[in-house]
Amino acid sequence: MPTGTGKTVTVLSLVTSYQYAHPDCGKLVYCTRTVPEMTKAVDELKRVIEYRKVELLKDAHILAEATGTDVPDKVPGTDILAVCLSSRRNLYVPRRPCPCCSCAETHRCALLQMCAPHCV
Repeated sequence: MPTGTGKTVTVLSLVTSYQYAHPDCGKLVYCTRTVPEMTKAVDELKRVIEYRKVELLKDAHILAEATGTDVPDKVPGTDILAVCLSSRRNLYVPRRPCPCCSCAETHRCALLQMCAPHCV
């Protein structure tokens, strides 16, 4: 698939709009292969939700003017919770000497709570 054609933003727009119209439909789980793809997807999601908030607020202002009611500060249902999960191997862990046996080799076991085979 070519890049830059709007595939991610289209999927996120469609699904989040459906979720807005049907709040009981459940969660969106969006999987990516790489951390940069995940970061880009979350940035796209921020843009989609921000755009939706602006447009829904415009509609609320128009409706308020037409009906003579107060203009809302915020449109209900436009806040979302988005969580990014990544595997432990993608996290940066500084290297330290092994605390298990004080060997000369460096291991990540101090922070990841895993020991090299010779330290067990």
